[in-house]
Amino acid sequence: MTGQQPPIPASESRRIVVLLGMHRCGTSALTRGLLTLGVDLGDSLMPPNEGNRRGYWEDTEVVALNDQLLARFGHSWHTITSIPDEQLTGEATADLMLEAATLLRRKLKEGRVFAMKDPRMARLLPFWKAVFAHLCLDAAYVIAVRNPVSVAASLRRRDSFPAEKSHYLWQGHMLAALHHSAGHARVIVEYDTLMADPLPQLRRLADGLGLPLNVEEAERYARDFLTEELRHSTFDAEDLRLERSVPQEVTVAHTLLHRLAQDELSPEAPAAIATLASLTQAFDRLRPAFTYMGRMDRALGILNHQVEEQAHQIATLTQSLSTIDARAQMLVHEVRILNDVLTEAPAGPEVRAAPAATPQLRQGLVNARRLKARLAAMENSTSWRITRPLRAFFQSWPMARRAVHLALSVLTLRMLG
Repeated sequence: MTGQQPPIPASESRRIVVLLGMHRCGTSALTRGLLTLGVDLGDSLMPPNEGNRRGYWEDTEVVALNDQLLARFGHSWHTITSIPDEQLTGEATADLMLEAATLLRRKLKEGRVFAMKDPRMARLLPFWKAVFAHLCLDAAYVIAVRNPVSVAASLRRRDSFPAEKSHYLWQGHMLAALHHSAGHARVIVEYDTLMADPLPQLRRLADGLGLPLNVEEAERYARDFLTEELRHSTFDAEDLRLERSVPQEVTVAHTLLHRLAQDELSPEAPAAIATLASLTQAFDRLRPAFTYMGRMDRALGILNHQVEEQAHQIATLTQSLSTIDARAQMLVHEVRILNDVLTEAPAGPEVRAAPAATPQLRQGLVNARRLKARLAAMENSTSWRITRPLRAFFQSWPMARRAVHLALSVLTLRMLG
């Protein structure tokens, strides 16, 4: 094929390509590769950040709508339990479905194929398929596959997820992607294979989606974009059998997806359909456990938020304690000077200031009493009680407090005398 792209027929404007896969599964790199096929990714792409320096290639408006959809059912992007199809397409989502249809109408451009990517899509596809049907869109799917051990390692680095949770998340996303894309044009691409030999995989995409490949752009993408820094860990299929945290069903699912991605087996083959049905049934039987895990995740999230708030309060209180401690030390010093004046200490600057000693003494007494009241209020406060362990770090604090108390007693006796 030549490097020049032929124009896409006007009839193609009613087509849409949806990229599915698990988070940290190479979906961003693969979506960037779709640009070599002349697709349109929209004009509101999420910017790169520390989590993905090469960019997410996700439409921010699509992601925001998916987050709303998940939140409506009390879910987040990492909830393992799936939302039943009938709920995703029922009355509870009617307003969001209208919003999604309006959103896509605005993004579909004449003569261009719009492509959308968000890992959340795999679990929310019944909702989006209803939108596509409403808009009379011909949807095709690209499914990104990556070794679940690699995905778990990436999620552990980024989100501190335990491997077991990541494996079940991977399974839920991949089974949903296969199930909901059945009956449509689809291409399954293995991330490690794309990294190792990108041009044949781009040709597979072009053939499977019926789109032209810009060879010049494909070579530039392979040379400049798909660098090794995109891949922090690589595991073979056999490594799944050595990792004890990987459920047997996850190993079976990965084997199936690997064969599909290598074109060893067709997704429509009876063996593939039977394996997918068996895996889906086994996954569905775990729904009560996943629901419980979801509740625990939400409770943990609330606790983590409370811990963060407490940590902020402790940090603020620590700073306040340091400031008050410094003021207390200054006051102790001033009280000692006044005490020296009252006891007619040997001649010095303090004695020479004796005519002004009485106002100073009174002000020092007022300051000392205020400090004592402040200390008492602090000791009775909730913040003081919850930061009890912190006070071990302020070893000078008790000494300062005793010094102030002693000086206050001496001053009081002197004034009364």
